[in-house]
Amino acid sequence: MLPMYFGAAQRRLFGVYHPPSGGGDREEGVVLCYPSVQEYMRTHFAFRKLAGLLTQEGFHVLRFDYYGTGDSAGDIPDATPAEWCANIRQAAQELRDQAGISRVSIVGLRMGALLAALAATSDLDVRDLVLWEPAVDGVSHLHELRRIERRLLAHLRVQLRRPLRTGPNELLGHPLSPELASAISALDLRQRPPCRADRVLIFGSQDRADYRALSTALKDRRGQPAHYVIVPDETNSRANTALLSTNILRAMASALARRAS
Repeated sequence: MLPMYFGAAQRRLFGVYHPPSGGGDREEGVVLCYPSVQEYMRTHFAFRKLAGLLTQEGFHVLRFDYYGTGDSAGDIPDATPAEWCANIRQAAQELRDQAGISRVSIVGLRMGALLAALAATSDLDVRDLVLWEPAVDGVSHLHELRRIERRLLAHLRVQLRRPLRTGPNELLGHPLSPELASAISALDLRQRPPCRADRVLIFGSQDRADYRALSTALKDRRGQPAHYVIVPDETNSRANTALLSTNILRAMASALARRAS
């Protein structure tokens, strides 16, 4: 692993580059896009594991923190979804430059999948666009995070035996300004132009009507609908536990490897 910073001097992004480790080099890369900051910690281990699976398949891999999150520069209140989409494009170019490759795929989880798809419908060309349990739109995603927050607070109230509250501009312990909430709420994947991707895949742990509808609505550069792959897994929705999803991680790595062969 090679930790590094990249991007403009005042808006540096932190990333970790993983070179191929399986005895081969496919001369292809994969950029991993984390979910929203509220889900960052519980998904960090899964992303490291996915990076390891992909490098064993011969891929160059880059995972990174969006501006205002993790170890990147800035604060969340100063960030916007538009800048996060730009960060994905920067990360893809950094991986090309770092590894000396031209072909790059993207894997995004939840909010990261939404941002990756938005980037790929504008000016980001990718080989495969993999959407892992994608947030279909910003409104429903924020509502789901609020439900998780309420369940977590109720659980902690029982454990700590005292009332707990969250601030009006917070979500799961992280700042969420009205401006950022409004910008996220405006995001929607259901009516987008074709992605600039050779193939679009949606991975979920259970059959969902909204994912089936999204797989029909979201097209690749040839106008073909996204492939919807259901992989039953041990995913759980508890906000205070690490996400494992071993079966989905292996399935995504395998799908990318078969495509690249």
